[in-house]
Amino acid sequence: ITCPVAGYFGGQDKNPSPADVDDYEAALKAAGVEYEFHRYADAGHGFQSFENPDRFHAEASEAAWGEALGFLGEKLGRS
Repeated sequence: ITCPVAGYFGGQDKNPSPADVDDYEAALKAAGVEYEFHRYADAGHGFQSFENPDRFHAEASEAAWGEALGFLGEKLGRS
Protein backbone atom coordinates (compact mmCIF):
# COMPACT_ATOMS: atom_id res chain seq x y z
CA ILE A 1 0.00 0.00 0.00
CA THR A 2 1.52 3.29 -1.07
CA CYS A 3 -1.21 5.74 -0.07
CA PRO A 4 -2.44 6.88 3.35
CA VAL A 5 -5.15 4.63 4.83
CA ALA A 6 -8.11 5.68 6.96
CA GLY A 7 -10.23 3.30 9.00
CA TYR A 8 -13.40 3.77 11.03
CA PHE A 9 -14.33 0.90 13.32
CA GLY A 10 -17.05 0.04 15.79
CA GLY A 11 -15.75 -1.27 19.09
CA GLN A 12 -18.67 -3.73 19.28
CA ASP A 13 -18.07 -5.08 15.77
CA LYS A 14 -17.30 -8.77 15.36
CA ASN A 15 -15.94 -8.51 11.79
CA PRO A 16 -13.52 -6.92 11.95
CA SER A 17 -13.19 -7.38 15.67
CA PRO A 18 -11.15 -4.98 17.79
CA ALA A 19 -8.38 -7.63 17.78
CA ASP A 20 -8.52 -7.72 13.97
CA VAL A 21 -8.19 -3.95 13.88
CA ASP A 22 -5.18 -4.20 16.19
CA ASP A 23 -3.64 -6.68 13.72
CA TYR A 24 -4.33 -4.37 10.76
CA GLU A 25 -2.78 -1.49 12.64
CA ALA A 26 0.32 -3.49 13.53
CA ALA A 27 0.75 -4.61 9.91
CA LEU A 28 0.43 -1.08 8.56
CA LYS A 29 2.83 0.23 11.18
CA ALA A 30 5.37 -2.52 10.44
CA ALA A 31 5.14 -1.77 6.71
CA GLY A 32 5.63 1.95 7.27
CA VAL A 33 2.24 2.82 5.80
CA GLU A 34 0.74 6.12 6.87
CA TYR A 35 -2.64 5.45 8.47
CA GLU A 36 -5.30 6.96 10.67
CA PHE A 37 -7.73 4.71 12.55
CA HIS A 38 -10.74 5.83 14.53
CA ARG A 39 -12.59 3.52 16.90
CA TYR A 40 -16.01 4.09 18.38
CA ALA A 41 -16.38 2.04 21.56
CA ASP A 42 -20.19 1.88 21.65
CA ALA A 43 -20.76 1.32 17.92
CA GLY A 44 -21.10 -1.97 16.09
CA HIS A 45 -20.92 -3.12 12.50
CA GLY A 46 -22.62 -0.81 10.00
CA PHE A 47 -22.84 2.05 12.49
CA GLN A 48 -23.46 4.53 9.65
CA SER A 49 -26.44 2.59 8.28
CA PHE A 50 -29.04 5.24 9.07
CA GLU A 51 -31.78 3.11 7.51
CA ASN A 52 -31.15 0.32 10.02
CA PRO A 53 -32.10 1.43 13.55
CA ASP A 54 -30.49 -1.69 15.03
CA ARG A 55 -27.09 -0.68 13.67
CA PHE A 56 -27.12 3.09 13.32
CA HIS A 57 -25.11 4.96 15.93
CA ALA A 58 -25.64 8.69 15.42
CA GLU A 59 -22.68 9.96 17.47
CA ALA A 60 -20.18 7.58 15.89
CA SER A 61 -21.56 8.25 12.42
CA GLU A 62 -21.31 12.01 12.80
CA ALA A 63 -17.78 11.75 14.20
CA ALA A 64 -16.68 9.42 11.40
CA TRP A 65 -17.99 11.78 8.70
CA GLY A 66 -16.09 14.69 10.21
CA GLU A 67 -12.92 12.67 10.58
CA ALA A 68 -13.19 11.27 7.04
CA LEU A 69 -13.69 14.72 5.54
CA GLY A 70 -10.76 16.03 7.57
CA PHE A 71 -8.54 13.16 6.44
CA LEU A 72 -9.45 13.63 2.78
CA GLY A 73 -9.07 17.40 3.01
CA GLU A 74 -5.63 17.04 4.54
CA LYS A 75 -4.42 14.40 2.10
CA LEU A 76 -5.92 16.10 -0.96
CA GLY A 77 -4.74 19.55 0.09
CA ARG A 78 -8.17 21.00 0.74
CA SER A 79 -9.66 22.38 3.91
